[in-house]
Amino acid sequence: MIAIAPNVHSASLIMRKAIIVPMQLDGISYLPELAPLFNEALKAVYGFDLLNPPEKAYGTASILAEDTYNLWSKRKREDWVQIRLRYRVMGVLVRVGSRLNLPLAAKNKFYEYYDIPQSAKEEILK
Repeated sequence: MIAIAPNVHSASLIMRKAIIVPMQLDGISYLPELAPLFNEALKAVYGFDLLNPPEKAYGTASILAEDTYNLWSKRKREDWVQIRLRYRVMGVLVRVGSRLNLPLAAKNKFYEYYDIPQSAKEEILK
C-alpha cells in the first residue's frame, strides 16, 4: 500500500498498488463500521481527524494538500517507519519538488515516489 498526496490523481493507475485515498472522505458513510479504523489511519498518515477537521476543510470532503505537505516534510524517518509497521504503507507518492525525509526511489516530470524503509537505520543501496 502507498500513501498519496491529496493533489496526486490517478495514483492507482500510476503505481498499480493499493493506496490510502485522501480524497472523497464522504464515501466513508457507505461503510460506517470502518470509520474508526479509517480515521485512525488518516490521523496517523495525514494528520487529519474526521471528527475534528480544520475549519478550512469544511465542505471539501477531502484532506488539504498544503496541510499534508507541511506535515510530511517535517515528519521524521522514525515516524514514517512506524506508519509502515502499523499500516503497511510501503511508500509515498507526491508531486515533484516535495522534500521528504525518506529515500527517493523513482521520479518523473510530475511525481516522486519515496520508499518507507523497514527501519530508521536502513540505507538505500545504490
